[in-house]
Amino acid sequence: MVDPASAASPLSVLEAEKAHLEKAAAKLRASNAELKAALAVAAGEDAAELKLAFCENIPVIAKYTARAAALGEEIARCRRAAGMVEVEGESGAGAGASEPEQVEVEEEGVGGAPAPAAPPAPAAAAAPGPPGAADGVWL
Repeated sequence: MVDPASAASPLSVLEAEKAHLEKAAAKLRASNAELKAALAVAAGEDAAELKLAFCENIPVIAKYTARAAALGEEIARCRRAAGMVEVEGESGAGAGASEPEQVEVEEEGVGGAPAPAAPPAPAAAAAPGPPGAADGVWL
């Protein structure tokens, strides 16, 4: 039997997942900044690999940011439902996380390469499971 005092609350699980996604997106943004700097001096095959890595990060950053924003809204909804007072700057609309981050991409992509195609939209009827399981990503 699980001790209720030691079990994580659903709200704390949501907050932890949101924090994890925000941290992962921040690391990818930092990685893209480094990749962009390296692209300025790279040539040939090295440049192509850097461009590919940069372009692959863009939809992942957008996905993580959108999921974190959705979790922020869910956290705020749960707090309101529980009668908890939301502090300015925490999860939800007050945190500025209610809309997915806009990632600017040059029309022709990075360094003159063609911009990558958008990833396919997830299937409408997702299999039940933990958040993110429908697209094969568990965080």
